[in-house]
Amino acid sequence: ITMRLDGAHAWSSSGEVIDIASRKIVATLTDEKRREVGSEKMVEIHWKDGQPVKCGDQFGYGRE
Repeated sequence: ITMRLDGAHAWSSSGEVIDIASRKIVATLTDEKRREVGSEKMVEIHWKDGQPVKCGDQFGYGRE
């Protein structure tokens, strides 16, 4: 499971997006051709003024 940096959602390895508060599946991950994808290949990047300022990875570590 990959956690969003703010803790609001989790992404399962099979591609479901889970809302932490409700514990319900709210979406599934897809690529640009609408094929299902898993969260192992995903990173979260926060940008400010065109520069990356924070990122998360499949290990659940936030980096600044």
